[in-house]
Amino acid sequence: MLSLYTIIHFLILFLHTGPINPVYAKYRIAVEKYVNPLLTQNWNLFAPDPVEETQNILIQYRTSTNDTSDWYNISESLIESNQSNIISPYNKAARIPSGLYFGIFKENELIAQMEENTSEEEFDQAINMSKIEESRLKQVDLLYRFANSAIPLITNEEVKEVKVKIMNVKAVPFSERHNPDYKQKIENLEFEWKEYFPVLSFS
Repeated sequence: MLSLYTIIHFLILFLHTGPINPVYAKYRIAVEKYVNPLLTQNWNLFAPDPVEETQNILIQYRTSTNDTSDWYNISESLIESNQSNIISPYNKAARIPSGLYFGIFKENELIAQMEENTSEEEFDQAINMSKIEESRLKQVDLLYRFANSAIPLITNEEVKEVKVKIMNVKAVPFSERHNPDYKQKIENLEFEWKEYFPVLSFS
């Protein structure tokens, strides 16, 4: 039984990390549900497409008295905790921000690639836009659950609403690596305010 699970596990990871193909297109939703956000894999560490940006999740909260907090970067503390002790639960938790980001936005890249590499008929058969949107909304829900889990670590106030922002920090170009005045490009993807609900803390 364990051997069968191991084979299925690595087959799913192979479909997730491999090039776009009809098998992946057909089972994409199931594959992404299994992989994201804790098992996200990619080849971006290697040429020709190395990592170009880092994702940080920031949260802001609004109290019952309508006071609004500053933005808190909850990714930084996870990364620091993981670096201080890599054999810990933080090792997986630190992957959550990038896993959620790819779960929400990766579909756009896949759709564009599918449109480019398949005929219109094949595209219509392989892509179900309603299921893709349903999957994206589930990832957004996970994003807010992750954000809500950090609230008890940030404040003891009575929180009413939470807002989430994904901050993409572009990597420093190789040609600018010795330039102390170079400013990294930052892109912010801001979500809407949502009602806060308690979630078990990841700490």
